[in-house]
Amino acid sequence: MGTFTKSFGSIGGYIAADQSVIDYLRCHSSIALHCDTLAPPCAQQILSVLEVLEGQDGTDLGMKRIAQLKENSRFLRDGLEKLGFIILGDNTSPVVPVMCYNSGKMLSLSRKCLERGLAIVVVGYPATSLLENRIRFCVSAAHTREDLQFTLDVLEELCSEVYLQYNHKRRFPFLL
Repeated sequence: MGTFTKSFGSIGGYIAADQSVIDYLRCHSSIALHCDTLAPPCAQQILSVLEVLEGQDGTDLGMKRIAQLKENSRFLRDGLEKLGFIILGDNTSPVVPVMCYNSGKMLSLSRKCLERGLAIVVVGYPATSLLENRIRFCVSAAHTREDLQFTLDVLEELCSEVYLQYNHKRRFPFLL
């Protein structure tokens, strides 16, 4: 299952499965029964992105963007880990969830970041359980190193104020 909203800049999503699973979902899923097909411009956007990523447009732009995205994701993840944050997910994923746990701290951090010119996405209850609140960063190939460093600098300044650095390996290296 995946989405076309982030990497593809479109709408909708997909499910890759055996034909029997797809047939079952088509017949029994209320979403499949009550939704509509993608508009042609949205479908074309998805196809165009795939062509660029696969190099079918005659350039290596897609490969360069993928490499830049991997580099940006690694840079942000490494920086967040060094600051003492607990990060979930695969190290190669451009979606970087940072655990906050406390909804009050999460909302306070969101407001303070916005005051300093950094908009962050926070995810709390009911999208997560009560104790699994998080900040969700979506890294892009278009982010510059300066953008990412600015993010790390703002978070370093603010998270010590609201005490969101839970990774004891950074704060207490003698516990290793």
